[in-house]
Amino acid sequence: MLHHLLRTDYQNQPLLPRVPVLPVLAALAAGIASAWTWAASFEAAAWGVGAAVCALAAACTLLPRWRHLTAACTTALTLLAAALAGGLLCHLQVQGLRQTWPGEAAVWRVQVERIGARTDSTLRADVSVLSSQGRQKRVRLYLSGTAVTHVHEGSLLLCRTTLHAPAPPANPGGVDYGRVLTVQGLSGSGSARADSWHLLSEAGEGAEWSARLAQWRQRLAQTYARHVDPQVLPLLQAITLGDRSLLDTATRRLFAHTGSSHVLALSGLHLGLIYGIVAFVLLRGRRRSVVQTVLHAAVVGGLWVFVCMTGHPLSLVRAALMLTLTQVLRWAGRSQWSLNHVALAALLMLLWSPLSLFDVGFQLSFAAVAGIIVGHDEVWMRFRFYQRADLPPTPPRSRFAHLGAWRKAALHHLLLRTAHALRLWVVRLGCTSLSAQVATLPWVVSTFHLVALYALPASLVVVPVTACLLATAMLYLLVPVAQPALGHVLQWEHDALVGTLHAMSRWPGAALHLYPSTAALTGGVVLGIALWVWLTRHRQRARWVALAALVAVVGGEAWRLRPARVERQCLLYSVPRGVALHYVVSARRHYLWCLGSAQVESGALKQVAEGFWRASAMGEPRMLPCEQGDAYVRQGRGIWLLGGCSVVLLGADGRPAGATQGVRQVDVLVVDSASRRADVDAWLRARPHHVVATNRLQARRTDELLTRCRSMGLPCHSLRRDGAFVLPLAQDARLLAKER
Repeated sequence: MLHHLLRTDYQNQPLLPRVPVLPVLAALAAGIASAWTWAASFEAAAWGVGAAVCALAAACTLLPRWRHLTAACTTALTLLAAALAGGLLCHLQVQGLRQTWPGEAAVWRVQVERIGARTDSTLRADVSVLSSQGRQKRVRLYLSGTAVTHVHEGSLLLCRTTLHAPAPPANPGGVDYGRVLTVQGLSGSGSARADSWHLLSEAGEGAEWSARLAQWRQRLAQTYARHVDPQVLPLLQAITLGDRSLLDTATRRLFAHTGSSHVLALSGLHLGLIYGIVAFVLLRGRRRSVVQTVLHAAVVGGLWVFVCMTGHPLSLVRAALMLTLTQVLRWAGRSQWSLNHVALAALLMLLWSPLSLFDVGFQLSFAAVAGIIVGHDEVWMRFRFYQRADLPPTPPRSRFAHLGAWRKAALHHLLLRTAHALRLWVVRLGCTSLSAQVATLPWVVSTFHLVALYALPASLVVVPVTACLLATAMLYLLVPVAQPALGHVLQWEHDALVGTLHAMSRWPGAALHLYPSTAALTGGVVLGIALWVWLTRHRQRARWVALAALVAVVGGEAWRLRPARVERQCLLYSVPRGVALHYVVSARRHYLWCLGSAQVESGALKQVAEGFWRASAMGEPRMLPCEQGDAYVRQGRGIWLLGGCSVVLLGADGRPAGATQGVRQVDVLVVDSASRRADVDAWLRARPHHVVATNRLQARRTDELLTRCRSMGLPCHSLRRDGAFVLPLAQDARLLAKER
């Protein structure tokens, strides 16, 4: 059975029959997605019993008594069992991550496992909460203070903080951090100020092997710091050690806008280059023997140690797993690797961690490799420029009367072979990069809303320079005597890479920001596949599929850009240490008022701008207060009249709002930290329709306000607890006519 799954001698068959693992993988993924969607509808026992019954029924169909059943019935039962098994595994992993944390601050003893981002005074790290029974759960911790520079992977900390379970996004269009934390295997998050945490041990005595490998990576980073320029260290550590905590936003944006972000994340590119360098040095020219087998096993084992040392990212685990499968097949006499091996690697990873299916790194990694293989087999092999030319051998000496003529002919032949090899290398590198970029384009557009037009020429520079940088870094670590000179070489390679990308980022139209609808994006993918099938296999049915996909693309974009795509509404966003009031009249006219840290460039509102405003084609808002005489917005001493809606900002501008006399109706009362209790009581007696407590209001006063509103029968909304406040407004015919 395993021999059939790993067959690689399919050459003249269609694509799907060459991947027998794909149906099982698709069924397993469908079960995981179903369990993720309906996590609260079914218990683990339902998934387990269903999987066992289907597996038993599929096994019974193989008995002589039931052989009259068709093979399609056996296949259907097997795939259904795989789907239910995937749902069971996903449900068990989600249940294992759930944790009820105390609602108040407590003292926790934690150990740092992975550092995500670091500055001189802030740190984001994934830590394990330790208890008397051992490890409890993994959470994400945000630390502040100057002592964060002494915190490393494996360090032991004692902190006082309030841990929260993963929560849905607080604002419309915001990032669903609850989903992100759950997918990454984290059970909550918390933050601690400088006076709320203490470093117990930098090295973490008694740490397990994963923490010791992380400490080894830290020692290698310190070795870099001896002779390498500090400006080179962030990029060097990211490419060679997988430590991206020192990368600044400008560098990340530069690589993203040039389509080179895959270089910053360790993946098959890095592992393949490292394996190629090691194999060229240790394994080149050795015949098949026991020594060669031991060396191959040692190299593969060393690569797995490298994967664990860098924090085992999913893209690197995928590459190491495929490389291991390739070596096993090579020892078995089957050195060719195919799309079936990719599917088998994905199947094994999903069996180990079902929630990896929803990780963007997992999706991009497998999409890129699948695109490279499919592009090589189905696209580029059809063209002559992709094939290796049959060059004549070097002419023999006997054909020439003079030695000088033979040397001239031999030199000409050598130059011809070198030029052909260089041309073929550039062509195949470009085709491989193009295949990976096209395959990952749907995920890049849907997740990052970015298309890098010059990603192909950038890859022709990034890949060779990255290979040289990895080789130089390996020499730097292995030859201490040459470290000063190699440090200068690393700086030259860094400057060449960054300088080239800076120049490409200034080219016109280097990065396009796209926000397509789901229907348009899906239709675009189907349209591309259908057109290729129609052009290469001449199937008329593909023409109608392409036409239907084109209709889906046009219809999806027409619906996304319809005039009434955004309803008239008033919003108060959940912004840390700030207040943000957003009044939407239509997609073409909306207003924003910010106070404190609530700026469009800040983190929370930047996510709202990306996921809500630009996704709805709303454009940039008009900042308040605006010019006098605006028919849509009027303001006076803390009271805003937004069309027919009145909003009272009590204490948001540092002074009390106007008196309650003369105010007929209060739709929204916003209570901020600077509000006085007497003013709050006076405005509550005016019976507002909605009461909103901002994030800047102290927790104790927020609880008091909630209790007071509950006793008076008034609806109260806390931005800190409930997220953004959204108030739909009735359409005003007069304002709509003026907008038209």
